[in-house]
Amino acid sequence: MIQHNAIIAEKTTWRFSVDDYIKLHQTRIIPADKQVELLDGEIIEITQIGPMHAYINSRLSDLIHEQLGSSVRLYLRKPLRLSTYSMPNPDLMVLQRKNYSHAYPESADLLLLIEVRQPPGSYDREEKLPLYATAGITEVWLIDPEQQIVEQYTASVENHYSVTTTHLLNQSITSANLPELKIALTEIFDTTEES
Repeated sequence: MIQHNAIIAEKTTWRFSVDDYIKLHQTRIIPADKQVELLDGEIIEITQIGPMHAYINSRLSDLIHEQLGSSVRLYLRKPLRLSTYSMPNPDLMVLQRKNYSHAYPESADLLLLIEVRQPPGSYDREEKLPLYATAGITEVWLIDPEQQIVEQYTASVENHYSVTTTHLLNQSITSANLPELKIALTEIFDTTEES
């Protein structure tokens, strides 16, 4: 009888906290030019946004600023301290107007969070949306440039949103948290040259 001794290797993973993640940035273990975010303890490299994505981010920022002015603070692709193990960089955050120079914004500071989907487009919905709901973020807009729709998520319950409304190109969207904010989708997706 031949006996084989097998060596079984166990997979070990390290779950990073937000504090670990910040230290990795401060010590430049994560290079400054690397686009990453921390989701549920994992450091995820995010792809460079394309021109349409960047345009929609900028366009939304302009439209929101026109309507809300200095009553809120807008952050584009900046860190959000979501939980002990998550620090994503949402495309756009509409925050309470206060000083964030000594601490990153947290979910309680958010009035509206906006993500612009990139092809293939499942990352924001499948990975980030449940984390946003778990953190108690009360309103998220998920913008799909390919289909030219906006999905509005409200009423977070545990790790999901109980209310989802899909807005089409010929419609407008009104924020549940900021009822004075109403944007026609044609304004979001307007790519005609501005004068």
